[in-house]
Amino acid sequence: MSFGLYGILIIFGLFVLLMFINPSLSCFGRRLKSPFYPLFRGREIKRRAQKKQEMLAKKDAPQKAEDYGFHLD
Repeated sequence: MSFGLYGILIIFGLFVLLMFINPSLSCFGRRLKSPFYPLFRGREIKRRAQKKQEMLAKKDAPQKAEDYGFHLD
């Protein structure tokens, strides 16, 4: 085999490895699920729950009113 063929095989192998590691980089038009999904599912669920709590806390906080110097005397 020539060096060019080895290069193509290495690039293809890296592409497949990258799709497993970061499936959101898919070039097939939709996100692929990682084969490691069951391992990372618990972490993802906790992260989403924390994000939701932060959003609710931000929503419940009183909003600051600005005056901008307009006074009707």
